[in-house]
Amino acid sequence: MIDYLYLKMLIVGLQNHGKYLAQYLTREQKIAENGFIEFDEFIGRTISVIKSLESDIRTQYHEHKSSNNNPGNNILNDDGVEIELWDFTIPISKLTNDQFVGEIGFKHTSELRAAINVAFEFYQYEDDSIEFVKYSKSKNLASSNVRLNDREDNDESQSKKYPQIFEKNGYIIWNLLFENLEIVESSRTDLRFMYEIMNYHELIHSTVTVKNITDWINDTYEFAIEKLPYTNFKSKANNKRLYAFNLVLQANPN
Repeated sequence: MIDYLYLKMLIVGLQNHGKYLAQYLTREQKIAENGFIEFDEFIGRTISVIKSLESDIRTQYHEHKSSNNNPGNNILNDDGVEIELWDFTIPISKLTNDQFVGEIGFKHTSELRAAINVAFEFYQYEDDSIEFVKYSKSKNLASSNVRLNDREDNDESQSKKYPQIFEKNGYIIWNLLFENLEIVESSRTDLRFMYEIMNYHELIHSTVTVKNITDWINDTYEFAIEKLPYTNFKSKANNKRLYAFNLVLQANPN
């Protein structure tokens, strides 16, 4: 059962506060704190709602694609163009007993994730066991600090694992984008986009070639990719991918 109180808070933030969403979440956290709700509880309940929303969106998307009334398993818009998961939305009214109207999808939950990271200075990691980990030292909550130390150790070990591939926090960016784009073995253009844009932003070592990254991908994910077709990350065809990358990069500055 989704936490309705926190769902309502997030919907109000999305619909009414726009570019000031991070500031709105900061204010809501202060209000909760004044009501004796500790920081960890506020963040935990907020994240739980976001993950529940994304699960509902993903489930309804795949159910719609597999529907008997959906020939070819494609979801098309009014212009006959296929709707991908990133653009798929579900009605808010069904989640809120008609208290709110509108639609919500992964674009909106990504905005929420980015706003949380901006508001509370979090890092988001590829390990789904702890989705958001507090990075700021401004709050001296013992449990947060313990988790921070554990994850910092893990981040350092992961960075050392592939020093010949990634620079800075490139390994974290790669994994978040890998998850966000829902990469599978056939996602060759997505993977080439990731390589090109991360190489441009110096998150991948300049000495790493397309062949190097392809070999690493095959070894790491047990794929059998022979070639990653070239794509210009600045082209209009990559707008959705670029939007996803910018959200991840904004949420995880160097």
